[in-house]
Amino acid sequence: MLVPPCSNNPHILGANNKNLPRIAAIFGTIVDTDAVSAATNQRVIRIWQQLQTIPQPMFQQLWTILPLQCRQRLAKHTNPALIPTPAGQ
Repeated sequence: MLVPPCSNNPHILGANNKNLPRIAAIFGTIVDTDAVSAATNQRVIRIWQQLQTIPQPMFQQLWTILPLQCRQRLAKHTNPALIPTPAGQ
């Protein structure tokens, strides 16, 4: 069962949210793929949208450390205002 990060479950998030990057990478790997059912996909999207309510600098840091493929899959489920633009653009 997926527990929303906003529940602050220390067993899932880890101390100081240290597991958050791994959780986001897993979401970016499985969202919109055949690896999960449609119901699970929708749940992942809802949790990802909840994640976007963390402080913007924290979210942007999380975004920048995600692998490119994960960012590409998650982009359509992400508020564009939260996605950092590359330097020089």
